[in-house]
Amino acid sequence: MTTAIRFCLFIVLLSSATFANGSYVNLDAADFINRPEAYEGRIVKVTAQVCAIGADGTTLQVFEPIGKVLIDVNLSQLKKSERATLTSRPILRVVVYGRAELKNGRIKIDAQKVDPQASIRMQKP
Repeated sequence: MTTAIRFCLFIVLLSSATFANGSYVNLDAADFINRPEAYEGRIVKVTAQVCAIGADGTTLQVFEPIGKVLIDVNLSQLKKSERATLTSRPILRVVVYGRAELKNGRIKIDAQKVDPQASIRMQKP
């Protein structure tokens, strides 16, 4: 009996982990602006260049070069230590995972995860 329960729990955990890793849709920013209903309720992934970081450390503005679009990223769902890592280092590019929506003609992503891709090397004078 316990083996069957453990096996069922294992299957449930394995399937949820597989679904969580493969559920992100690559965001085509130009397509998103033209057809926002196609992305309604979807979790997206976008690679972009960092333009600005909010003074409070809970917002980020990124530029998606393919669609030539500025995207507002809300970092409030991330842990404080993750936000501090993003805002304390000079980062050029990030991959943002989260729920996208269109507000006032601009793309906004509520970030669930942000991975830095490239940073600036600081040289000593």
